[in-house]
Amino acid sequence: MVLDTIAPTLEIDFPTEGDLLNYTVGIAMWTASDNVNGSGLNNTWARVDDDAWMEIGAAEGWIFSVTGDGEHTLFVRIDDQAGNVAERNVTFFVDTTAPTAEVSPTGDDLELDSVVVVEFSERMNATSVSVIVDGVTGNVAWEGNVLTFTPTALEHATEYLVTVSGKDLAGNAVEMNWTFTTAAGTGSLTGTLVDEDGEPLANVTVRVGDHSAVTNELGRFVLNDMAPGSYVLTVDEEGYDMYSDTVSVIAGESDELGELTLVAELAEDDGSGDNTLLIVIAVVAIIAVVGVAAVVLLKRKP
Repeated sequence: MVLDTIAPTLEIDFPTEGDLLNYTVGIAMWTASDNVNGSGLNNTWARVDDDAWMEIGAAEGWIFSVTGDGEHTLFVRIDDQAGNVAERNVTFFVDTTAPTAEVSPTGDDLELDSVVVVEFSERMNATSVSVIVDGVTGNVAWEGNVLTFTPTALEHATEYLVTVSGKDLAGNAVEMNWTFTTAAGTGSLTGTLVDEDGEPLANVTVRVGDHSAVTNELGRFVLNDMAPGSYVLTVDEEGYDMYSDTVSVIAGESDELGELTLVAELAEDDGSGDNTLLIVIAVVAIIAVVGVAAVVLLKRKP
């Protein structure tokens, strides 16, 4: 007869304390043994949460099933031939729901300093997460569940496709993609208005499309916040011929047009100008008439 007062040894190998699983049916594993001089193992029971104990004999594994996501506890009990009992339990978590996320930016007319932000619904395995903005490099940063991707550089009037993929801590996968479009941007035009002698023309209005600017005392003008495209630049100033030229605006650039020269209008005789020439002609005519009359009188004398 063997006297055995020592409980057998039992260790749960899987799941371990705090494990996060992404399935509801799995195989629990454990290791059981009796002491060297013991009476030998007798039986094994297992259960999950408040379910009834399942008798499974000498097995060191058991297919378990849980209901729904959340916290669950596995219990395992063994006894030996002498009736000594050992019991162990581990708490684990089940998450079978794929993560979701709120993303930005979306839409059109976005600024070039836009940053991609992905706020996940739960903690993610950061090493598994990938964010790709087509044609763009950038830097990734994490703060809790929020991923931030800062592009190195974006271009005006460009549509970008963003693709984000990864897994949560339980291994549930997510992938999403969306697009955003940057604004066309604006440019500016600068230049100097001068006359034919190269002297600056102040207080003269320069017009380009719906934009206009007045020159300063140095003849300088600046037209800002203009949409990209081709325009006709005009200057209609009294005393000068109409000035017209085609100019182009490039987003994000300031184009220096240089010196624009206005040509003075030619003077027109409206009858109120200098009459000197007419007076001279009249005087000459009178002298001629007087001369002719004098000749006639001299010929009549005896």
